Amino acid sequence: MFYKKNYWLVFGGISLLLSGFVFSRNWGREMMTTIQTSSGAFSSIADSGFVSSGEVQETTDEVLEVAVSGLKSTPFWTMKGVAHDFGNLLGYNQAETIMSQYNAWTGAFDPKASYEHLVSLKFPLKYPYFKKYVPENLSELLGLLELNLSPEELKNPNILVVAQTQEGVVLAYYQEGKLRLLTSASPGTPKTKTVQGKFFLKHANVAYRSRTYGSPMPYAMRIKGPYFLHQAEVDGTFLSHGCIRIPGLYQKWLYEHLPNESVQKSSHIPAPMIIVHDLYHPTLFRYD
Repeated sequence: MFYKKNYWLVFGGISLLLSGFVFSRNWGREMMTTIQTSSGAFSSIADSGFVSSGEVQETTDEVLEVAVSGLKSTPFWTMKGVAHDFGNLLGYNQAETIMSQYNAWTGAFDPKASYEHLVSLKFPLKYPYFKKYVPENLSELLGLLELNLSPEELKNPNILVVAQTQEGVVLAYYQEGKLRLLTSASPGTPKTKTVQGKFFLKHANVAYRSRTYGSPMPYAMRIKGPYFLHQAEVDGTFLSHGCIRIPGLYQKWLYEHLPNESVQKSSHIPAPMIIVHDLYHPTLFRYD
């Protein structure tokens, strides 16, 4: 009887050890999968928002921080006629969300208030509210808009698209076919419509001023003739004389990161293409 009891004790112990080994091995495989995928594709840890120090997820949206002292040497501060307020930097329809979600702003907020008292401020390169209308891949966006580009046009590494959503006009910048920047835009009014079609952007001047209206146009990039992409008051509606207005920090980033003529020549790449698509009718609807 003693022998039988010990036999079952030994057998049970071995079974328990084997079960533990299998569990440990499977758990180890799961952890190894997480570790292997954390540097590239999504993982369970990355999906939760937890990313180890030093790791950068390819799908993580960029949040940039700018020093306010540095802005005081830019046209945002030095050009006559440019208001020194949150709305001009971030977009009047975007400023409150950006300040509350990315800068821990609490209490009442006025987009026309000055940002002078701040040390720095953060902003998302892709304004999240419009991501329900604009997909991450250029090919998907072209499909939604029923736009066809030639094989040669698709080779352009820098393509911008301006279109109207159900909640305002947006500009989306795709780098190598991936969404890099997304923001509100304000094109021409129905009486002073913006030119539409496909064009190549050309850097004009950091401190450009309209020859017709005398208006400040910081970080101007020529679309065609008198039509420019530049910083000015933006709320996603139709406000301009025909140019496409972009919030200050977004336009500054585009001006500084899109290749100018010198870079185009040295790197043998085409000028950035901008597609201004059927602006006066909503063409982008929620796809999520």
